[in-house]
Amino acid sequence: AEAKLANPELQGGMAHQLLLAKSKLIVGDPQAARAIAESITTDGLFDPRVELETWSVLRQLGRQPREEEGKRVLGIVAEMSGGEQDVTLAAYEDGEVFLFFVSEGVLLGDYPEPEIIQSAKSFVQSAESVIDFLPLEIGQSPPVGSGVRFSALTLGGRRVAEARFSELELPEHRLHALYEALRQLATGIT
Repeated sequence: AEAKLANPELQGGMAHQLLLAKSKLIVGDPQAARAIAESITTDGLFDPRVELETWSVLRQLGRQPREEEGKRVLGIVAEMSGGEQDVTLAAYEDGEVFLFFVSEGVLLGDYPEPEIIQSAKSFVQSAESVIDFLPLEIGQSPPVGSGVRFSALTLGGRRVAEARFSELELPEHRLHALYEALRQLATGIT
């Protein structure tokens, strides 16, 4: 029997299809998972978060995007540590932003202001210029020290680099432009 979602608006949509693909993968039906995930990728325009999750399923099944497609940045996560508060900021190519205050467990989102949407898009676009300096991450560890770990979310996987705040302040640092884009976005939403 096919699963039904509690929210009928999602039934048959991309989120529903992604849920089915992940379910098939979990229960050991990789052929069905692949077929469903590949049907999502051929549907055309869709949410970058769904696209990232769909490719996560496909990579688990051994499929890799073409090299240039795999470097396309759909979102970027900045995990900032040090000081009084650890904060994670996620921005996506469609301009959506989420801010997570780690110690309080508070997630904020839904920033409809055009300047914040544009700033989020600029932050994601700035990651394109440094994508070759961000190696694919294998496993995951918390950021070290007082600084930022940038994770560019691509179809090929998460590409990661981190640096201390003092290093990122230097204009010659290879991640300086990305850090400045982060600062502009963070200033707009706080």
